Amino acid sequence: MHTLTCPAVAVVQFCSQQQKILWTNLSLIDTSQPLLDCLKAGILSQGSLPQNSLDDRLVVEAYEHQTSLGWEAFFRGRISHKWQIAYARGMFTPTQSLKWAGQLVNFLLHYSQQLWNFRCSVVHGQTTEEAKKMLQATLLLQVQSAYEEYRLDPFHISSDWRRLFVRPLQSFSLSSCDTLSCWMRSYTEAVQQQAIIQVELRKRSKKFFTPFHVARLSKDSLSKSDEESDCEESSILDYIPFDPGPS
Repeated sequence: MHTLTCPAVAVVQFCSQQQKILWTNLSLIDTSQPLLDCLKAGILSQGSLPQNSLDDRLVVEAYEHQTSLGWEAFFRGRISHKWQIAYARGMFTPTQSLKWAGQLVNFLLHYSQQLWNFRCSVVHGQTTEEAKKMLQATLLLQVQSAYEEYRLDPFHISSDWRRLFVRPLQSFSLSSCDTLSCWMRSYTEAVQQQAIIQVELRKRSKKFFTPFHVARLSKDSLSKSDEESDCEESSILDYIPFDPGPS
């Protein structure tokens, strides 16, 4: 659905061009103007029908039924059967209305596919070489992020895997996508192994360390004066044995 509603400028412009082609194709298969305006309102997600469509009961029923089915399904060719009824209106035979519905589905799938192809070309590149460069740039950013994380905390991986960072970061700029991908898989495995080791160490250390609980002070002890507290502290110190050490 994001492919159909992406707000990026380039996507909006391309989508507008494809919509004009769709309107033209629907006009060429004898789609009435009220029905065409109703389809436009649904495709553009305007939410309200144009005035000329409100006077046509069959068109309104088809729009409402499609809304209950979902307009996302409409873009996938899952149209309401009431569109055929609104198209026929007693002027076309069932065979003609069925043919019109099939052409509508075909135009909708072509419209959705064109937007999908454009989106893929923007994200992954239009050619194989461009796609490879974009993937390499993405992997380089991931490697740079891993080096920065290692610089801030070298202990988030075990010492056995620190040989990964012996190589200078600048040398990765000439590496292929396969090399960068293999390095990132090794780094991910190193992080995961260190996390498993830390969890195991925490479990083993529990039997050597007991939880420390802070004793809550009573109201009486909190109300004592500073002088009384000093006296108690000095009296406690009197009972501490003094070890003079070796003479």
